[in-house]
Formats: sequence, C-alpha cells, structure tokens
Amino acid sequence: MLSCRDTAKMISDGSMETTGFFGKLFLRLHLMMCSNCRRLLKQIGLIGRLAREQAAAERENTPVPEGMEKRIVDRICGGGKGKG
Repeated sequence: MLSCRDTAKMISDGSMETTGFFGKLFLRLHLMMCSNCRRLLKQIGLIGRLAREQAAAERENTPVPEGMEKRIVDRICGGGKGKG
C-alpha cells in the first residue's frame, strides 16, 4: 500500500499516468481511503486549470505594439519589402 508521501509525490510529479497497472491500482486504493490525498489531487488539478486559463487570458490580452499592424499589412501587400 502507498503512503500519503508516496501518493503526494505521484500526484505532484504527474507520474500517475506513467505508473504501471499495480501502481495505479495502489494509487486508486489509497485515494479511496484517504480524504487528504483526494483533496490534494483536486487542488493540484484546480491549480493546473487556473494556470492554463491565466496563460490563455494573457495571450489574448497581449497588446500589439504600436505600428506593428501597419508593418505587417505593408509587408503582406508590399511583397515583404518593409522595414523590420
């Protein structure tokens, strides 16, 4: 049987997916019995989801530098003859 320390390490490392059959079985058994490790699994999942959402929001809200849009259009329409 896995200890909470072993389970927490597997959860935080993301090595749950690469574990063999018996490793996954012992992990599932431990998670069924241990509310603290289930809570940790939920929290790690939440942190990952929030980090992905934040990264996506930052990519969407990145301002285009002044004059960049005009330079892109000029290069496209002018056959690539523009200042870079």
